[in-house]
Amino acid sequence: MPKNKKLIILSMVILFVVVIIVGCISPYLQLLYALKDYTNAITTGIPEGTRLTIYYKDPWDLTRMPVSIESIKKYSSTTAIVVESEEIANHLSTLTKLDAWGLIPFKGEYYTNARMYYVFEFGNDGRQLEVCINAWYESACVNGVPVEYDPILLEIVFPFLTDDARAKFEFQQPHT
Repeated sequence: MPKNKKLIILSMVILFVVVIIVGCISPYLQLLYALKDYTNAITTGIPEGTRLTIYYKDPWDLTRMPVSIESIKKYSSTTAIVVESEEIANHLSTLTKLDAWGLIPFKGEYYTNARMYYVFEFGNDGRQLEVCINAWYESACVNGVPVEYDPILLEIVFPFLTDDARAKFEFQQPHT
C-alpha cells in the first residue's frame, strides 16, 4: 500500500475519533461555559448590584398549551420575587451546590413548559444565569442548554420562596 494512502486512512481514523470525542464532551462544555459567570460570582463573592428574579406559577396549574419563558412572566397567576445581593449573600452555601459537572445534558426533543423561571444578574455588567424548570420536572434549561431535571435547580431558590410555594414545589418533586 502506498505511503500516501496509509497516511490518508490514518488521518481519517484520527478525525473520526476526534469527532466522536468532541460530540460526547460538547454538551458538558456548553454547560461549563453557561455556568462560568455564575460559578465565578459565587466563588469570589456576590458582586454589588446582583439581583435574583424568580417567576413561578403553581406547578398544579393546567394549561392548554406549553408555557414559554415569555408567557410565564406575563401570566396573571404568576408570582414574581426580586431578591437583592445582600439577601442572596446570606444563602451562599446553598448557591455553591450548583455545578455544571453535576448536570446531565437532556437527550431527546426538548420543549419549554415552564413552571419556574429565574435569572441571576451579577452586578451591573450584564452577566447572568437563566434557569427554566419545566412542568413535571422532566427537564430544565440552563442558559439555553437543555438538561435533565436536577433537584439542585430548585433547591438554590427555595430559601427565597414563600412557605406555600415551597410546599407546592416540594410536594410535586420526583422522589428518588
